[in-house]
Amino acid sequence: MESQNRQRLQSMTSLRIAIAGAGVAGLCLAVTLLRRGQRVTLYDPASAEETASWAAAGMLAPTYEAATDSPGHPDMYALLEAARDFWDEGPQSLGIERQQIGLMLSSSVALAVSAGQASMFRRLAKHGRARALDVGDLASLGNVNPDGFVAAFWLPRDGQVDNRAFVRRLTQKVLSLGGERQSLAVEPAKVAPGDLSADCIVDARGWRAPAMTPVKGTAMALARHPGLPGHVVRWGRNYLVPKADRVVLGAHAMPGLTDTSVDPAIIDELCEEAALIFPAVKDADVLETWSGVRPRSADGAPVLGWTGPGHYQLGGLYRDGFLLAPRLADWAASDILGDVLPDLARRFTPDRFKVRA
Repeated sequence: MESQNRQRLQSMTSLRIAIAGAGVAGLCLAVTLLRRGQRVTLYDPASAEETASWAAAGMLAPTYEAATDSPGHPDMYALLEAARDFWDEGPQSLGIERQQIGLMLSSSVALAVSAGQASMFRRLAKHGRARALDVGDLASLGNVNPDGFVAAFWLPRDGQVDNRAFVRRLTQKVLSLGGERQSLAVEPAKVAPGDLSADCIVDARGWRAPAMTPVKGTAMALARHPGLPGHVVRWGRNYLVPKADRVVLGAHAMPGLTDTSVDPAIIDELCEEAALIFPAVKDADVLETWSGVRPRSADGAPVLGWTGPGHYQLGGLYRDGFLLAPRLADWAASDILGDVLPDLARRFTPDRFKVRA
């Protein structure tokens, strides 16, 4: 099937590509394809503010994921590192300047909440991916209570991007390059490419795509405050992420839920847990609360590849959407246009789940 799609599309000089889903994955793919001379239409009934990408925190964190998660896919860490290398080159390949999107690399601190987690970070430090901080260094984070964790580590490979600024810039770039965005719900498995006057349909609908489990997350934005950190700080599954105009606090996760209502009890829980380490959380004004729904595949890794004639899937980015999206979009665009994928990319095809449009 893959070779048949490649041969068919290679014979065309300019493709018409329909992308279902205008989150960060669909947007990055749309911009990449448009910059390669293709014709692209994005389909999504939700506004940018209603997507999971808008509800995210924009972290670029391969090291933290390596220290705190047990991947179901053996090549997940290699993929995270390859995606991080892409960010080292900057977002210029998408026609976006880093200062426009609040890109901050080497700006993350991890608080180990157990001796085992501290040992993991120390092992990573031997490979140059982390270094321990002393109490003096921690003073630069703000008013921090060192009793709430075992040890602290600077993560030179981890950083962040302002997720909302990035989504806005990508949307503007799609339109400026001649792409279209239509507020229409498209379920790729139920339509043929020709039904949309397209040569190929890409399913980038997040949790609504095949083989995905929805995971609801709840977070909030605090007003900037002198006692809050000036760097990304993560502990357990929680984080404080400073942006230019807010500090994002999150995140609570509930697998299987798709509604975006906000439970006040969860907000109180997030604040209480964060205040144990950063007491200033209690004094900061709450600007906004929200919930979003992330897509998780069975093994927690993304999906990249053909699912049928003229049907392609890009998704399952889960907690690492902003880290992974530019690199995966580059690979997906090459795949759709008939180029041979690198070996690492080929390990994440939907064939491992027997997904078919």
